[in-house]
Amino acid sequence: MIETISRQAVVKEEKGASMEKVGYAILLVASVAWLVAIVIEMIPLFPYGTIGLIVLVGVGFLFAKVLKERLEAAKGDRYSRDVKR
Repeated sequence: MIETISRQAVVKEEKGASMEKVGYAILLVASVAWLVAIVIEMIPLFPYGTIGLIVLVGVGFLFAKVLKERLEAAKGDRYSRDVKR
């Protein structure tokens, strides 16, 4: 009885995790499409569009930096979570 309930819980968690991955994939595709559309529309506005492109590149670098730091911090989070005090 308990094994059946725990197996059902695991199946529900797996479905939830897969739905979460699908949600992130959709969000990623929409974000990339939106950024591509912005860049395409900035090109015809040459002198002023260049400023927008520079801003987008700067935000992209900052995002990559934050993502890298967060991934490195995740290793430390795991250590502090798993070590018994």
